[in-house]
Amino acid sequence: MRAPAAAELTSWIADNITLNDPAIRYVSNVTGELVTGELVRDPGYWARHMCQTVEFGTGLARVLAEQDLALAEVGPGRSLGALARSHPDCPQSQWPLIVPMLPGATEPQDGSAWLAEAV
Repeated sequence: MRAPAAAELTSWIADNITLNDPAIRYVSNVTGELVTGELVRDPGYWARHMCQTVEFGTGLARVLAEQDLALAEVGPGRSLGALARSHPDCPQSQWPLIVPMLPGATEPQDGSAWLAEAV
């Protein structure tokens, strides 16, 4: 259903956004690998985010291969953290370093207090 909008978004990005090489390494949801300058400078790449399958498991495996890291769940709740803990490449010793940054909809704690505790 989103495919018709992809061409329009690609065109709009090409006409209105200056795309640069990434200044910080991150994993692409489209490929599951570290992004490259060539990839992120392609206006069509950003439209593909709407239409392609999110490579969460592949990307998480790539992230978990790094040493000495903590994972911050940026968004409400704990669902992505739960998925990370269940990933076959996530050792139990990593679990305390998977931190939710905001409460879920049913959590009574204030978001600011939650964020302060997470940090």
